[in-house]
Amino acid sequence: MISKDQIDRRRFLQGTIGGAAGLALPEAEAGAAHSAEADEPALSVEAGKCNLRFDNGGNIRKIGFQDKVFELPSPYSYFELDGELAEAEHLAGTKDLSFRLKGGKKRGTVTVSGDKEVRFRIAAEGKDTLKEAGLVLTFPAAGVFHLAEYLNIGRQLDKEMPVGESYTAQLLYNFLLAEHNGMWIRFRTDEKKSLSKAKCHIARLPEMFTVTFTWPADTEARLTVFSSMEEALNDYEKWLEAEAGARKLKDRDNTPQWVREIKLVVTVDMMRSDWEIAHDYSDLLNLAKQISEIRNPREVLFYVPGWQGAYDSTHPTYKPHPELGGDSKFRELTDYFHEKGFRLMIHTTGWGIDPYHPEIDALQKLAVRKEGRFQGFQIPDLVDNTWGPLSTPLKFRTPKISLRDSARKGAFSFQTDPVPARCEALFTLGGVKTKIGRVRLTVGRRTVSTPPGWFESHDAYDFPFPLALGPGENQVKVSAAGESAIDWSGSWYRIRYTFVPDGPYATETHPILMADMTNPEYIRIYTDNVSSVVRQYGIDAVHIDATRFDSAEEMLTRLKEKIPGVAIACEWSTTFKAMGYWTFWQGARQSLPDYAEIIRGDRRGTQELFAEFGSCGPSTLSPSGAEETEAYGWLDKPSAVCGFVRNYIIPYPHLCSASGFVPIGKVCNIFPPRLMPLHNEVLWKVLKDAKRLDYVPGLRVNYRKYGLDGETKKAIKDIASLS
Repeated sequence: MISKDQIDRRRFLQGTIGGAAGLALPEAEAGAAHSAEADEPALSVEAGKCNLRFDNGGNIRKIGFQDKVFELPSPYSYFELDGELAEAEHLAGTKDLSFRLKGGKKRGTVTVSGDKEVRFRIAAEGKDTLKEAGLVLTFPAAGVFHLAEYLNIGRQLDKEMPVGESYTAQLLYNFLLAEHNGMWIRFRTDEKKSLSKAKCHIARLPEMFTVTFTWPADTEARLTVFSSMEEALNDYEKWLEAEAGARKLKDRDNTPQWVREIKLVVTVDMMRSDWEIAHDYSDLLNLAKQISEIRNPREVLFYVPGWQGAYDSTHPTYKPHPELGGDSKFRELTDYFHEKGFRLMIHTTGWGIDPYHPEIDALQKLAVRKEGRFQGFQIPDLVDNTWGPLSTPLKFRTPKISLRDSARKGAFSFQTDPVPARCEALFTLGGVKTKIGRVRLTVGRRTVSTPPGWFESHDAYDFPFPLALGPGENQVKVSAAGESAIDWSGSWYRIRYTFVPDGPYATETHPILMADMTNPEYIRIYTDNVSSVVRQYGIDAVHIDATRFDSAEEMLTRLKEKIPGVAIACEWSTTFKAMGYWTFWQGARQSLPDYAEIIRGDRRGTQELFAEFGSCGPSTLSPSGAEETEAYGWLDKPSAVCGFVRNYIIPYPHLCSASGFVPIGKVCNIFPPRLMPLHNEVLWKVLKDAKRLDYVPGLRVNYRKYGLDGETKKAIKDIASLS
């Protein structure tokens, strides 16, 4: 006689896993299973207008809602413990409905209770620990699934998903909706702090779907039913505000009304990270004057990275840069913006300190260190073998090279040995004899310095911050400070490490030290600098780059207090509470993943990929007419399930994603612009998709070199009307 447990497992493998889907059980086995089911007691949990009916083995048999009943196509559902299917056994006599769970390696219990929603809490048993819990249900092939998957985009999966395909998604807002026969079943985790803690896996079988909802084991999962998507999302918003701390834009006293009028974000790169001027303040003024003739200025927000100096430099000091036109030209620009109604957003970095800042001696005391070593972006940590993002070592270094022949009293220069490529280089200086003096090395715009009196008790100093070298010989200026005389007779230098971007289109920016954003002195310096320039010039919005709200809540709260009525934009947001702080959110998805991204394991979006690879990318990146794209068209179905987000925050593209119709280089990249612009038809498709994908379109321009070419002018005039 085949046991019910054996039948359950075979039935699950044959009816709910794609590889063996559609195989029928022998009649005798099926009969045995149904006979066993008939003898089991009915167990149910009520939650508002919804109720769940279980059998003795923990299977959810029916989901009831008002006068509707959804009977799962398979009589078997499953719980998971850290990704392993678990057998369930009813625990009689408990206050709430409970089942003991036995997985392959883990043991636990699940308690099911009801209030407004059906609540699932899974706990480990004994000494076991659990990270993830899961619930596996089946749905008919007519089911439709709405995944709250991205910042601004929900995805819809339905019967067009081919049999045998499956899809896994991280759920940005920790919930998904399953739609069937007028019932909208919502799964969510009761995580009140962090986004993206839940995920789902959906597999398409010949006659059904399997849906696995996974959540952190230290929180509850909740299930309830609604009569429409609107009702489900309204209920979710009530939870967002009451329990998770989010606040609608319209309910914030200091949120300006103009943010609702913005139809287009125009990114104008100013000074690039290698100090090249892409645009100055006069260029931006002339651009605004031309746009005012074709577009309502009140619908345009200008975003200006590199406005205060080389991109990622000068932090935490923010003021107009002399080489871009200085105070007078910046004032002329902002006065014109105020007159016409244009809006201006400046770029800042909340966590950053420029290691070459004139006041670095004081500022570096506020920087984060790990075992005495500075942390940051493009700050090499040779102990941990980290060289900064998207970087790789250059196979070049030098031995000790004497400075005796080059050294003079006071300042002097020396030539390095030939360097094979442009790189970031870490220097060591040694053999210097002095008591209280200090030594500075300067290459181009960067200066690094020894601590005062270092060589009184040390033979050598490893400069922690890199100097930028070009190919060939480089001139290094040496200067001394302090009252003590310096003996250079035994002095030497060496280049101990060099690094470069890991690819020709990788981003390599000016190095930045990581500041301690909880330090009261750093909070004062950053907020005073930003609020001062905002008040002085009437800035409309401040972008705070790469700064997590949960890491800097006190600092950000203080900033908002100092600049009430100013819109605040961000790149990252990892908590629900941040949705009550930020106004704009830089990071909108501009496309849904296509086949190219699936096979690459890449979820950046077609437009972002083209912006990086251009016409030199692999042929599978083409989003138009490719067989692969057509085959995966079932993925390209947005859902309105994330439509509520625009009530809290306004999404727009990242500065590296917003591309131009003419060749343009990233402000944060040392390499020149691509030889070819983004294909016009691709960029037009992306821009026109802004309405479908619910974000404010963004466009980068190369005005200084090309003016407003025809396609860019057409986009500025027409596309914003579609958002």
